[in-house]
Amino acid sequence: MDNKQAMDSVQKVLARLKASESDKKAKLFPFGKLTARERLTTFFDEQSFTEIGAFIKRNADAEPSDFEGIVAGYGAVDGRLVYAFSQDYSVMNGAVGAAQFKKILALYDMAEKNPAPVVAMLDSNGAKLTEGLLDALYGYGEIVRRASTYRGAAPQIALVMGVCGGSAALYANACDFMIMDEQNGRLFITPPSVAKVLHKDAADFGTASACLQNGNAALMAKGENAVLSNARRLLGFLPTRCGKGAFYTESEDDLNRPASGFETVDDSFDLDAAITSLADDGNVLPVYISGSVATCFVTLGFQTVGIIATDIRVNDGYLLPDDLFVAAKFAQALERMGLPALVLVNTKGFDAKAEATGSPLITAASTLANVFSSFSAPLVSVVIGKVWGAAFPLFASKAIGADLAFSLENALISLMNPLSAVEFLWNDKIAALNNPITDKDTLVNLWNNTVASPIAAAYDGKIDAILSPGEIRQRLIAAFDMLSSKI
Repeated sequence: MDNKQAMDSVQKVLARLKASESDKKAKLFPFGKLTARERLTTFFDEQSFTEIGAFIKRNADAEPSDFEGIVAGYGAVDGRLVYAFSQDYSVMNGAVGAAQFKKILALYDMAEKNPAPVVAMLDSNGAKLTEGLLDALYGYGEIVRRASTYRGAAPQIALVMGVCGGSAALYANACDFMIMDEQNGRLFITPPSVAKVLHKDAADFGTASACLQNGNAALMAKGENAVLSNARRLLGFLPTRCGKGAFYTESEDDLNRPASGFETVDDSFDLDAAITSLADDGNVLPVYISGSVATCFVTLGFQTVGIIATDIRVNDGYLLPDDLFVAAKFAQALERMGLPALVLVNTKGFDAKAEATGSPLITAASTLANVFSSFSAPLVSVVIGKVWGAAFPLFASKAIGADLAFSLENALISLMNPLSAVEFLWNDKIAALNNPITDKDTLVNLWNNTVASPIAAAYDGKIDAILSPGEIRQRLIAAFDMLSSKI
């Protein structure tokens, strides 16, 4: 084949690709889906997407079939390098074959040489059975391994925009974060049709809302454009490479302004409003949903910080296993990326009723303890309300791994519920009361103002500083600035 023939061949293939795009749009529109190429051009900065592996085929003799149902390449998101691939549902419902795996592995080869975030847009009903199911399973095993070994090099985000089942779900979960399309996203190991036969309550099995509730999905958005927008926003909080120093963003917020909302310790404490006031420009991205633990990204002093906060308004202020597992999952992601963590503590401790009914409370607490104990990025804790019992060493303790431990001046730090503590430890004082029943509150107040006062913990060196509610923002910014050299 001479040069002219080669050029003609290339032009014919490109022309067929361009002509097929309108057909794909028409086919996918009823499902509320974008084409694979539309997803990528929408996701990346304008005119920045460059495709790689465009002509990869199953084998040398095969004809390319709409470029094997996947488009892969690299581009810029807010000016920073990102790699991405998108499965093409218009080609055999996104059926996965050898050529798809070749493209994905080629993308990871490129990323490993020059690390940057990898974004996977997943949308496939399964394997190409014509190529052999075992080959597809083996291929997924390869990309799961590559995603696992790439962890800690740069962030990975899975966008579940359609069906993501079986081995594909393992790959999605190997990524650092998962965002699901509320309309079409489905994530499962066992097909829902089988699950419904096995369990009558499996109606919502694998849906985006179910995955958000069980902690598999970090975010859920309605429609593909919203999913892509959320992915871009999430990337705005993440470094291009992991562990390369503090990750700073732009802001014009006043470093010395006070934060509001931290003035009360009662059970109506509005955690969401307080975190919003704490963050630069109110820039908060909540991730995961887990009852009495809130996790989110903020910028604080122009630096990305991950917040793990207990919410006393939920479950009467007591912690459940799922809350602790989600906290551990988020903390592990922060650790991999070298991002600092801020732990805000306001809890009555662990839910004894859950433990009594056989829930894995000890396992969940131990998992989080292990993550905090080995946390190498900056870790700062603040008791912003009350903390009782073993929740104090787990969430707020320098003993467990915090670089700095603070408390607000109106906090309560008690080895157990103050009333129980008084009844258990101060029997002699109760007996000395004129009316032990009605005057017991006097002893509880005395307990709170002495034994449970943060000054007692500070005297013992367990708290580094006691802060007024108005200065918490300034002190935290200074703390993370001081610790930034640790990363």
